[in-house]
Amino acid sequence: METVRLVSNLLSNNPVRSLKGNFVWTFTGNVIYAICQWGIFIAITKLGTAEMVGQYALGLAITAPVFLFLNMNLSVVMVTDKRDQFYYKDYFILRLITLFLSMLIIFFLIIFFDYSFITLLVIILVGCSKVIESISDIFNGISQKVERMQVIAISKILKGVISLVGVIIVLYFTKNIIITNLSIIVSWSVVLLFFDYRKGMESLLLNDNNKNNNKVISRPSSLNSLKCIAVISFPLGVVASLDSLNLNIPRYFIQGMLGEESLGYFAAIVYLMVAGGTVIGALCQSSLPRLSQYYKEEKYNLFKTLLLKLLLIAFILGLLGIIIAALAGGTVLTLLYNQEYAQYKIVFILIMISTAFWYISSFLDVGINATQNFKMQIPIYAATILTSIGTSFYFIPAHQLVGGAIVVCIGMAVRFTTSVIVLRKIMKAKDFRNLAPSLN
Repeated sequence: METVRLVSNLLSNNPVRSLKGNFVWTFTGNVIYAICQWGIFIAITKLGTAEMVGQYALGLAITAPVFLFLNMNLSVVMVTDKRDQFYYKDYFILRLITLFLSMLIIFFLIIFFDYSFITLLVIILVGCSKVIESISDIFNGISQKVERMQVIAISKILKGVISLVGVIIVLYFTKNIIITNLSIIVSWSVVLLFFDYRKGMESLLLNDNNKNNNKVISRPSSLNSLKCIAVISFPLGVVASLDSLNLNIPRYFIQGMLGEESLGYFAAIVYLMVAGGTVIGALCQSSLPRLSQYYKEEKYNLFKTLLLKLLLIAFILGLLGIIIAALAGGTVLTLLYNQEYAQYKIVFILIMISTAFWYISSFLDVGINATQNFKMQIPIYAATILTSIGTSFYFIPAHQLVGGAIVVCIGMAVRFTTSVIVLRKIMKAKDFRNLAPSLN
């Protein structure tokens, strides 16, 4: 707790940074957080069992789509709302309501699954950790809106490091996956209470000369405001849940057909895809406010120039991942996990191909979000999810874990293709095609 207070004091009154500075901070925070989350998987594989990895991965696979749907990406709506139509308190109250509904849905869902008591308890605890994470997201969204990305970066670093250290200590002494999940909940709660809340309140003072801030705490939330935010955000909730389902559908099939141990191997390899997205995540977060501002001010030339630069970075990073997997996939898996994982080199290569499509699609989605055309993303993810379901029925029974990787690859390719079509439609509507952006 003392460490959290010290970092909080160091960040007090930090000015809003440039896009480059924001990227450096966000990239640093995302890299450390991703390494720590990845480290949790590695710790479970080294200090626990493949079954524990499968239980933890299953908890994430079941809870993530529910929370992503009902969280409705409120922070994105908040950041892109450059006219400040709603008070921050409205977003917070709506988030609390949806978190309550999320936990109810999860309790209802697990009743129908024939899982062991330990697995059910892991799912519930992972859901509780998602509750803490979702509350932090609202306070971090306030800082993101004023481009104070250093706050979000420090929050992620604190959550990542504290939770990883806790997991290693708990697993080493107890070998208990339940207590391990409890340690994550405690560590994230400490960061929320002693850092995220304080920094979020400070960031309110930086937005539009306190335009909305005097009433943000005392004013009661309007039911009409909550409804309006929910209507605006609902498409983003659908998109986020479908995106999560696309990655998790193969996991459901693998768990049902091959068991939790096979799911553990697959989930550990797929996590390399998530961990490798730290650069993309940093750029997405730091570029969204700027792209949104360019679009609002009709600076379409700057909008297109920045987006093209981001897409070029995504392509280069995706290609690099494919090359590494093809040349040294078995060695990488052995070093990161153990020798047993080296047999899944083909799975690793296919996942890296999927990652390349995912990187590029992520920036296309940021471009769409910046224009607040949230509803136009629903067909993208609907097509992706239907493809994943259809291909899972064939490829996973026939090719097992390789089949699961093929499903992810096809799904991401569909997402990329449909995202290009949607963004081109938006650009044509604003006559983007007549602009000749400079990449200098």
